[in-house]
Amino acid sequence: MLFGYPIEAVANNWLHDCIVQAVQQIHGSGGVWQSWEAVFDEPSRQKLRRREDKLTELLQAYAAAFLQLTEPQRQQVVTALAAQNQIADLLAARSTCEKVSNLGEPIQAPSLDLFTYCFEALSGLGIRDEQYAAIYKRLPARICSFCGLEYFEAPVGAIENLPDAPREALDHYLSKSKYPFAACNLRNLAPMGHKCNSAYKLQQDILEDDQHRRRRAFDPYGVHATTIDLLDSDPFGSVDGSPQWVVKILPDTPEAQTWDSVFEIKTRYIRDVLKQEFKDWLRGFQAFCKRANRTDRSVGAVATALKDYADYQADNGFADRAFLKAAAFRMLEQRCLNGDARLLELIRDHLPPTTTATA
Repeated sequence: MLFGYPIEAVANNWLHDCIVQAVQQIHGSGGVWQSWEAVFDEPSRQKLRRREDKLTELLQAYAAAFLQLTEPQRQQVVTALAAQNQIADLLAARSTCEKVSNLGEPIQAPSLDLFTYCFEALSGLGIRDEQYAAIYKRLPARICSFCGLEYFEAPVGAIENLPDAPREALDHYLSKSKYPFAACNLRNLAPMGHKCNSAYKLQQDILEDDQHRRRRAFDPYGVHATTIDLLDSDPFGSVDGSPQWVVKILPDTPEAQTWDSVFEIKTRYIRDVLKQEFKDWLRGFQAFCKRANRTDRSVGAVATALKDYADYQADNGFADRAFLKAAAFRMLEQRCLNGDARLLELIRDHLPPTTTATA
């Protein structure tokens, strides 16, 4: 991830807490659902009153399923409820948890039904809008932090005097089909661009790779210092003379490797951005030099112009893919300093004309 979301955005997690409390009551009673009054406080009961009948039906179905389990199976479910919600520890591979498919067969469908219903209720209760607005207001740029390419739209109440737009997809970072006990836990729900959510992540297991090997993943609500490095790229390395791009994610951590594997970050940066937009970026550099009247064609001056443009883009942060532009021009600066004559000629062609002799 390029940056994390503010942890404060998951503070209003009361629905998840209520349902976990209700399920724990069923576990503690050996499979008996008692009553709303025995579990939910009055404010929560008021908020859920219109959903009381359906929730009662789902809780009773869960209780009946739990009653069918053997004692070892019950203990396995109790452990899974807690373990699936240790989100930070799971992502850091400091803990493990059972998938729902490993639990007793009677409890599998009722678990998914109950917690999926609660996830869907987040919208009607206004919890999703509140979470998304809290995240949107704190973003360093209005983009998806999983790719840096897709723009986020302004949610309900985020900007005064402007029309509201639909919120972005709220991804189950730990898939609800595998880890349903975390399905309505805001800590496990992160806004994500449509392509990241629907074309890349889909139902992938963030905790395991395709070979079922345990892996570590970025915490959407953690602190990240990820940068994109293009220094090993060759400006003329492709067969047709166009750049041969090499993308590195630094630091090269297990979390970064999972990020790239799940969201195809390097592939998307090269295919969708660098190969498509690099020529436009050179024209932007040309305009930058023209405005500053940079006519000196010496190696040092060319490298300085490239560095200044890279710094300018870096100052723009994540807006308009500036982080990739900065990385590209730092690569060009380095190649010029290393004496790449062909690149020097290309960059000089993008400087304002001058009658001064070239050093």
